[in-house]
Formats: sequence, structure tokens, C-alpha cells
Amino acid sequence: MRLSRLVPRSSVTASLCLCGMGVLVFTIAASGSATAQTQNKEAGDATSVLAREQKREAERARALVEGVARLPFEYRADIQLTAIESGRTRSPQWEEKMLDALFRDAGQAQYPYKERDATGNRDARSMSLEGAFGLNLDGLSVRLRVIRAVVKGDPKKARRLMNETRLAPPSSPCSSPTVYDVSDYYKVWAEVSAAQDKKQEKVQENEALLLQQHFWALTSPVQLTPLAHLLTGTERPHDELNSLAYLFAQQLYRLQATDRELAFIDGKQELTNAIRQIMEKSGKLAPSTVELVRAYRDFLVRSTTPVHCADITADRAHLLLQLNRMLEDFAHGSGIAALNKQDLEASKTGDSAQVELIPDAGKISSGLLGRISKVLNVASATDSSQYPGNWEADADEMLQRIVALDTSNGPCRICLFYEKESLFFFLFALIPGGTTKEQILEHYISFLADDPAQLDSPIEWLFRFKILLNTSRKPSKEQLENIAKFQKGRKLADLPGGPSEMSSRMLEIFKQKKNEIIQAYLMADGTLKIPYALPPYVRAQ
Repeated sequence: MRLSRLVPRSSVTASLCLCGMGVLVFTIAASGSATAQTQNKEAGDATSVLAREQKREAERARALVEGVARLPFEYRADIQLTAIESGRTRSPQWEEKMLDALFRDAGQAQYPYKERDATGNRDARSMSLEGAFGLNLDGLSVRLRVIRAVVKGDPKKARRLMNETRLAPPSSPCSSPTVYDVSDYYKVWAEVSAAQDKKQEKVQENEALLLQQHFWALTSPVQLTPLAHLLTGTERPHDELNSLAYLFAQQLYRLQATDRELAFIDGKQELTNAIRQIMEKSGKLAPSTVELVRAYRDFLVRSTTPVHCADITADRAHLLLQLNRMLEDFAHGSGIAALNKQDLEASKTGDSAQVELIPDAGKISSGLLGRISKVLNVASATDSSQYPGNWEADADEMLQRIVALDTSNGPCRICLFYEKESLFFFLFALIPGGTTKEQILEHYISFLADDPAQLDSPIEWLFRFKILLNTSRKPSKEQLENIAKFQKGRKLADLPGGPSEMSSRMLEIFKQKKNEIIQAYLMADGTLKIPYALPPYVRAQ
């Protein structure tokens, strides 16, 4: 009998299919194994390439840091800290060595502390100087940046460095246009404290002891408000808070503010509100609260009665009202006398602030800059048909006036630097691209490269230089969207502080300057891939 008659055809077909499937499965498995091996190899190659690139990147970053070691301190600190903070150096031991040197050398900074303008005069140099302090390159800020870098890997060392950082801001008399600002110290103190292992009882005891010792190291009334915020910024046992409130009261008895300082630190009720927060956490009529009210009253009387500044003085009527409200809210019936007007009257009038004024740039422009600005903000950058006359001729005349401005003489040379730099900046920002704009840029960069302010006033020069350098960077997609939203409905010839259409040419001109500081910043931009920063007025939209 034929086999085909005993075995159904469908069974044969199924068997053949199963056999084929087995071959297919084997083939797929073998192929999959080969593919997996290929993918693993490719992944390994990619990982290896990435590792090599990261290694080269780290080597370039470390070479940059070591290469700027001879620059004046502010430039060196700025580039080195930016490199380490970027995470690109990738060598903890090497970073520790660099950070130790920066911490040690921070005393070389021109300014030991930040200073805040106390005049409110937008033409005052002190107002522009306050902006430059935003670079965080005064001596204290450099040390605090070092501590912030250290605390990530070694909280104990960060605590030791905090203890080694002593504050002694000078007093600000009526003749001073600025008041010292050390508030960042207390913010970093809180960060370092948060990094400690609070589960260890010994650490908690040491922390409380260090804070108590810190009270007795107070030397200036400008430390009072940030210290009060430090006390109330974290949850503390009630007994500990009351003990610290007593200590705070003792410092109020010991310290005395000048009229300039008091007007500044309580101009918006900062000190009063900070003290109220301590009282609210301590509790009404608590012994420490009553003592704090009594001490604050004593502090206000001693600080307001010697002298009041001839220009800006502490608002005595407001201080009187706030203290009496504090007395009513927290120490009613304690026997502490309310303040009256006579308690806070000054016995004499002091000086006015010795303000260094940036000259009125309008005198150089004689209306030209305003004329260019007005018309080119109406017309588009490519259509200047509405301009009465030859705007390029006006721009060239304006350029010649700026170039001729002598910044070498005068009672405030840095003020003249600000005047000339601002004129260059706005003329460059206002006009559309072309030959005239390129000429302005060349003169502008030559001025920055050659002006003595680079060495005489490093943070002020750097503040302005960085604004121009930032315009040469490429914004991200999101930043471009924000800029487009800001410019909607506006017809600016260029966005002041925005990304420049001449960024490539700008970098070429920078590279041509045989200026060690400028070259170091160009190298830092390339090595660290520093991103474009939106101007504040765009970010605020």
C-alpha cells in the first residue's frame, strides 16, 4: 500500500511546515544572536567613543583652568569657577586643589564684599557697580562659590571653610553711596547645614553650638536681617529657637546702625519683618519675645538719635509705628514704654552721599542717537525710507563723536568708561547690518580691549564685556521663541543684548585683538560651550 494512502496529505504538509518552522526559528535565533552581538559591539563602540570624548573634554577644561592662573584674580576666579561648576573638568582631586587655591587667594579681589546702591540714582556709578556685583567675584562671593562646589562631595570640609570665612563689613556713613551686602553668606550657611547628617545627635549639638558662636561674631547691623531669616528658615526645637532669640536680642543691644545703614536695611521693613518672624515662632509674651522687643526698641533709639543723613534718611515715623505695633502684638503689658517722636529725633544733620555720576551721554549725541533710535524703531531694519536724510551719515557722525570721547581724564574715569561703552552698545544695537555696523563693532571692541578699566575696575569692565560677548552666542530654540514673543508688535532694528546677526564677525574681531583676557574668555566660550543668556527684560515677559 502506498504510504500516501495511510498518511493524510494534511499531516504531511503539517510535518513539512513544522520542519520548516524549526529551520526558520533556528535561522532567526542565529540571526538574532548575530544581531545582538553586533548591537552590543556598536553600543560598546559608542560608549567608548563617548568616554574618549568626555576625557578629551575634561582635559581641555582642565587645561583652560590652569592656563588662566596668571590672569588678574577676578578673571581667573570667574573662568576657573565657571569651568568647575560646569562639571566638565571631571577630576575631584584636581578640582579640590584648584578650589583650595581660589579660597586662599580670595583676599586678592578688589572688593571684599558686595555693595548695594543706597542712593536710588540711576545715573550714579554705585547703581552700575551693583549690577557688576551680580558676577559674584568679590572676595566673599568667591569663597562662597568654592564652598558650594565643595559641599556636594565633602560637607564636613564645607562646614570647616564656612567657619574660616569671617565677616567684618565696614560701616557705611552718610557720605557713602553704598551699603555692604553679606546676605549670601547666610544662604550658603543654610545649604551647608542641610547637607549635614542630622540623624547624628553630635552633629545636631555641634550645629547649634556653631550657630550660637556665630551670633557673637556679628560685627555689622547689615548681618541682622539675613541672620534672622536663617533662624526662621528651618524648623527648630522650641527651646533652641527661644535661646537663639535671646542671643539675637543681645546683638541688638550691642550693635548700632548708621542712618545710611538703617535706611537701607529697613527701607522695605526687611529688618522689622524678619524680627517679627522670630517673635511669631517664639510666641506672644514669651520671655525671649519680650526681650527681643525691648532690645529692638533700644537698637532703634541708639541708631536714629546721633545723626540723620542730609539726603536719604531712615523713616523715623514708620519705624516708630512698626515698633509700637510690635509691642502691642507681642509684649502688651510687659512694661516696655512705647516710642514717641522725640525718642527717635537725631541730634544733628550729617553729610550727603558722595555720588560719582556717569555723564549724560545726550551731550555727546546731541540728539543724533535719539533720532536714529526713534526712526529705526518705526521702520524695519531693511526699510529706512521714512528716515529724513541719510541715516548712515548720521550713524557715522555719531560713531566719530563716540570715538573722540576721551576717557583718560576726569574725577571718575570709570564713569567715563560707562558713558562711552553705553554709547557704543546702543549705537551698535540700533542700526541694521552693513558696513557702518561693522565699523562700529570694530571701534567698540578696540575700545574694550584697550581701556584701562580692564585692570583698574575688573568687575565693572567684565560686566559690560560679557554683555557684548553674550550676543555672539547662539540661542536655543526655546530662547528664540521667547525673543519672538518679545519682539511681536515691535520693529526694533536689533534687540539690545539679543543675539547679534554679526556674531561671526564679532568673534573674528575679538580673535584679532592681542589681549590675554579677551582671548581667555573666547577659549572659555569654546571649551565650556557657555550658552546664550536671555536679557532680563526678555525673561520677564
